[in-house]
Amino acid sequence: MRILSNNFFSDIENIDKIYDPGFIAPIEVADLQDGSTIMKNLQGEPDMLETCDRLWRKDYKQWCDLFRKATEYVPTVCQEFNLDRDNLSDIWCSFNKDIWNLEKPEAVERSNADVHLDYFSDYTSVINLQIFMSPNVPPEAGTCFWRHTGETVDRKPIGDGGIMNDIPGQWMLTEQVPFARNTAFLYNAGPGGEYHSAPLTEDLINKEVPSHERVVIIIRYRFK
Repeated sequence: MRILSNNFFSDIENIDKIYDPGFIAPIEVADLQDGSTIMKNLQGEPDMLETCDRLWRKDYKQWCDLFRKATEYVPTVCQEFNLDRDNLSDIWCSFNKDIWNLEKPEAVERSNADVHLDYFSDYTSVINLQIFMSPNVPPEAGTCFWRHTGETVDRKPIGDGGIMNDIPGQWMLTEQVPFARNTAFLYNAGPGGEYHSAPLTEDLINKEVPSHERVVIIIRYRFK
């Protein structure tokens, strides 16, 4: 894991709009009852913005701004992890919201609060660029990195989302990035990479971390 910047977005208030419920972007899906929704992710080949429709880019300006920012870091990703630019298949941008309620820890299912790798069939490398977005979130809410210390376990992928291992006592915390708005960091999230998670529920309880809403943006680079 390497921290890239503590001030990643120069226009962070603009990027905030992609997950702000007050910002409703038009959507192409005609059968939605209200004809609108908040787009949850944007995925495409690195040159997608050069070939997509101009009006579509206008409708989804903030997502396109984020995707454009992601493409700027392709050389950094390739150099950092010794990867071939020609093998980059796509870039996937998304946001995760994780609501933590100290009084009712189990009230809401938490996002990414398990130790895992990001595994996808037919991809040899998956690199994540993660940015902390929420203001006023405790530093203890930062992303955690782990080392497996127990016996080898069966690591079969579950669905198309990752390798999940929930094995108490067999993981050692190696590093935690303190949560601070606009902090960005890069890590190998896929096969052979760094096991990672949002803070574990038991740790949030033990540390009595105050209730909060944790929003992060994840930019994922997938290589064949």
